[in-house]
Amino acid sequence: MLLFVYFFLPFAKIKHTMKKLLLYSLTLFVLPAFAQTPITILSTDMAQVGDVINRRADTLTPITGPGPAGANQNWVMTSVSQYVNNENTSVIAPSASGTSAYNSNSNQALTNDNQSWLYLNLTGSTMIGKGAYGDLLMSGNNLSIPVNPDMLIHNFPRNYGSNFTDGYGIDVTFTGSQVGQPSVYQVRFKQVGTAYDTTDGWGSLTTPVGTYNTLRVKRETFVKDTTWYKLFSFSSWAILSTKNDTTFGYTWLAKETKLAVAELSNDSTDHPKIFKWSLIPPITVSVEENANLKAELFPVPAADNISLRLGTEFENGEYFFTIYDVAGKMLMQEKVYATASSTYNFSVQDLPQGLYSWQLIDRNNLNKASGKLSVVR
Repeated sequence: MLLFVYFFLPFAKIKHTMKKLLLYSLTLFVLPAFAQTPITILSTDMAQVGDVINRRADTLTPITGPGPAGANQNWVMTSVSQYVNNENTSVIAPSASGTSAYNSNSNQALTNDNQSWLYLNLTGSTMIGKGAYGDLLMSGNNLSIPVNPDMLIHNFPRNYGSNFTDGYGIDVTFTGSQVGQPSVYQVRFKQVGTAYDTTDGWGSLTTPVGTYNTLRVKRETFVKDTTWYKLFSFSSWAILSTKNDTTFGYTWLAKETKLAVAELSNDSTDHPKIFKWSLIPPITVSVEENANLKAELFPVPAADNISLRLGTEFENGEYFFTIYDVAGKMLMQEKVYATASSTYNFSVQDLPQGLYSWQLIDRNNLNKASGKLSVVR
């Protein structure tokens, strides 16, 4: 029993680390919440190297969810009052992380603390989990945990009804000292998993931050965990524990949030345990613009230049055309003297590829038109 306590619990932390790969969806052009239609998630909607995404996680408040599957749903997840931590997830190049072991097979490394990293390979058609590295057991020792076969996280494009089945594996051996047990020669941990991933719903999701147009993904994973140990170098491997487990996870994807706008992880009985949500606000188009079609920004997507065409309803006067990133930071502002039925041209060559929002405000700081802008090269 003591061996079980000493060894299995540390490796449960490794299992928890790998669950982060399952829940990364990450994850986004949003349509107006009041004009609900199903969105499509592309690889360009995912977090890119250089992004920093702020999120919160709540493990204390009883969560009502995950709600029904299907089309045109209205999920409300606002009954959170306490959170255990803020997360600032940085997306960096693998070469800038703590190890070069994943440089050749991944193009992203995600970290919350610059002490451990999750490695991903993002292409136009897939997002693949490659492994983890860092002080994963909080023992002062850096461990590398490659995933082989790889873990498939997304197929692109992801639409309502998309589904796939994925098999992945982990098989690692460490010295006893590496896992905090110097009296043991070696420990081996193996996990074999099968995941069933289904985009089972679309609709609006309301979090403490706002309401988003989303796709919902349900991921059911069946795993078998086996742990062995060797007391001495000449000992045979002995099985410490074998366990079969089932986990459920629900992820809501919104095109503006880069990582999932929200994640709900459930236990083996499908009861909610942890709720995590993005602090990036939803991007919406003003009701006035939607109703009167006062302004149009084109082309969509844009590369180097954009044009703003005003409707006949616009009054002559001075306006400010402003572009913001998904976190609400102003990146560009141009003053124009606008007239009805006019078109104005702007350069976006200095903007990196990604998703932005724009506004046209008058001299009284009143929003006259707004919308979304995608820069793709």
